[in-house]
Amino acid sequence: MKTIRLTFILLTLLLISGQSCVINSDYLQPTSPSEDIITRNEIYTIRFFIKNPTQNTFIGKVEYQFDEKCLSTFPKSEEVTITPQESKKAMAKEFRTNSVNKECSQKPQRVTVVIRDRGGDIKDSFDILLSIA
Repeated sequence: MKTIRLTFILLTLLLISGQSCVINSDYLQPTSPSEDIITRNEIYTIRFFIKNPTQNTFIGKVEYQFDEKCLSTFPKSEEVTITPQESKKAMAKEFRTNSVNKECSQKPQRVTVVIRDRGGDIKDSFDILLSIA
């Protein structure tokens, strides 16, 4: 009963916050929900596609931005190359929760996925909010 009540409260807080997935252009296509609830010590996997909307080979870097007191992953960035023939590449990134830090369960944790081109310019990004129960 206590777990159901906590889940209901967390879902209500997420709905009230009005936060949602933000997509800036055509390079990233998230397949994970924009908001999710996970338990402590759970491994959460963000899944998405990187698309190449150009006629050239795209070479860039995917970066993951998050509160390191609450979540962890390694490495925090990955090089990507997508040829025009591939058109898109499936990606999955695992995050572990920090079960020691109680502050992490008091508010949703934002994970931002950013893709940059070889020159360092941001091409696209999206956010996912994780509530740790």
